[in-house]
Amino acid sequence: MVGEKVPVNDGAMGDGVFYRSIAADFLGKIENDSYNVFQLQRVMPFAVLNVTYSVFEWVKSHEGLLRGIVIFNFLMLALGVYWYFALARKLHLRDNMTVLGFLLLFVNFAVLKDMWYNPFHPGFTAMMLGIGQVNYFVRVERQRLFLLSLVAGFVWPSMFLTGLFLMFMPSE
Repeated sequence: MVGEKVPVNDGAMGDGVFYRSIAADFLGKIENDSYNVFQLQRVMPFAVLNVTYSVFEWVKSHEGLLRGIVIFNFLMLALGVYWYFALARKLHLRDNMTVLGFLLLFVNFAVLKDMWYNPFHPGFTAMMLGIGQVNYFVRVERQRLFLLSLVAGFVWPSMFLTGLFLMFMPSE
């Protein structure tokens, strides 16, 4: 998590430069009407970071935002792990299946390397919110599934549609 980062643009590359600019000035960009539909559907993690920094009046430097998004990703990882174990309990998975599922979901290149190397990307947050969607689907908590899907729609565009689809599927 605190190891090497993308060696260009102070830890952001590609779309990450735009997402870092959202984290730095989310409300200013909304007032200027500068988001297109593609960007608006991936704005939530960086808007949360911007609002957090604004509330606590922290300096929004490139290094500070990089640290903030790494902490945000870590919190999303913790939430995803919590949802995974709640799901495993609900499904009554045996210990060996729980461990195997945990290893397959969380001990892979995307989680261990990529999201910490290029942290300004909404894919990791989408993956963790997807685990939450499955958790609420299996636990038959439709209101929470809808609310999570609504939030997830601003992280990855297909997540809202997936959540709506899950709401109408039988989960008993």
